[in-house]
Amino acid sequence: MTHLTQRKIFRSRQFTLTEQSIKIKNIKPFDHDEKEFGLEGITDKYYINKHPNQVLLIINAGLFVGILVTIFSHYFDKNGSSWLDIASYTLPFSFSIFLSYIFYESNFNLLTDNGKVISFYTARPTKAELETFLSELRKHQKDYLLKTYAKSDGYLTNEQISNNLQWLWHRKIIDDIELNELRLSLLPPPANTGYSKVGFTFKSDNN
Repeated sequence: MTHLTQRKIFRSRQFTLTEQSIKIKNIKPFDHDEKEFGLEGITDKYYINKHPNQVLLIINAGLFVGILVTIFSHYFDKNGSSWLDIASYTLPFSFSIFLSYIFYESNFNLLTDNGKVISFYTARPTKAELETFLSELRKHQKDYLLKTYAKSDGYLTNEQISNNLQWLWHRKIIDDIELNELRLSLLPPPANTGYSKVGFTFKSDNN
């Protein structure tokens, strides 16, 4: 799964994985922007934030109080509110609730190493599809970084290769087992000193 499209009413987010990056399109009724983030810069850190529109919350609360007051007045006061008065609060309240749904956001945010954020809606199209795409993103990132840094050629010293592998491990791209396997395959074995690796056995003497 190299593409993910998330839609919410009049807005959409489109994500595309390439060999080296993730491309993002944010589309709104009167706005459209495109961004691209290199896979190397995406960290394993993230946070989730949920934030309703504060202004609409206040409006909803005020209209709801108005509904309660007019209903109470209608039933318990002979000269109280009419059904038209109740409707004058109920209809705007319903519309305000609809706007609250449109502007409410729950985001899953991936952090990059330069402090920028890649934001996904937490459950669109579904939570399972988002998790599948994020897993594919991590796989793309690992494949790309291993291809770039876990290699041995004539231009890299053993120290540089070792540092690259350590960097991959520190970034949690590879685990301890993978680190040891790559060291064995890319780096020469340590020089034979003639000493046993276990205990305090002295250097062998054939004389």
